[in-house]
Amino acid sequence: MADRLSWWVIPGALVVLLRVATLAAPTPEPEVDSVAAPATVGSGHVVVRDASGERSVPIPAVDLVRNPFVLTVPADFVGQSGSMTLWRRLSSGREATPWLEVRPRVRSDATIPISGLTPGRYDVELRFDNGGSLPCLLRADDLVAPGHVSLVPALPASPVR
Repeated sequence: MADRLSWWVIPGALVVLLRVATLAAPTPEPEVDSVAAPATVGSGHVVVRDASGERSVPIPAVDLVRNPFVLTVPADFVGQSGSMTLWRRLSSGREATPWLEVRPRVRSDATIPISGLTPGRYDVELRFDNGGSLPCLLRADDLVAPGHVSLVPALPASPVR
């Protein structure tokens, strides 16, 4: 077996020799092709692209964070991601299609902030796929946005007799 592997000694020695020879060589500096604009220069506006690919008109960045819609969840869900669906509420009830579907992560302060949501009334459902003993569905109906709202565990449906 040693006779069949002896021919690897010379190529292996060459690889080691080349690496030792390049250890002392300085690393080349990357070439700079373009100069980035400084981050302080800007118009203070944001262009948003929605799911259809359409771009919005420029929105002042201050408007996106001025009046957030903040959802508070039980502290047991901190750090977990869930599937959240928001339906816009009309005078006749909930719209048939969801207004927004996202997969947010609960922040360390047990909140989920949503900025830039159109003011109005909404129904919210938040599902967690954790399979544990915790309730997996949190919901609240007829919420006013912007504002601060607490999501509560949905009560299981009572058995039909």
